[in-house]
Amino acid sequence: MAIKLRSPSVFILGAGRPYRGSHPSALHHTPGNRRVLDWIMNAFTSVLPVEFHYIGGVHVEEVIQQYPHIQFSINPRWQDTGSTASLLIGLDAPDTTCFVCYSDIVFRPQLVAQMQ
Repeated sequence: MAIKLRSPSVFILGAGRPYRGSHPSALHHTPGNRRVLDWIMNAFTSVLPVEFHYIGGVHVEEVIQQYPHIQFSINPRWQDTGSTASLLIGLDAPDTTCFVCYSDIVFRPQLVAQMQ
């Protein structure tokens, strides 16, 4: 029996209230009309095949509507819990390689390449 190896997972933590405005930080537009989540996804997919898993809370339905092709988990207690609780909600296969990032930080593929 062959074992199917899973692609690395990227857990994007976006459950908390945004620093500015009322929409999730992942949906904020950056110069060039790209969203923060587009930058994050591009940074990883430019370097390696990954599965994205967004863990949301406040206004998560907006992110689900814009990115229906990625996996989602919802932290219903996002107001009372922190990032670690959100991450634990999303973890489903602790034996796979995973990367964790916040949904409001933009970075480039070179950073992902250095983390491999």
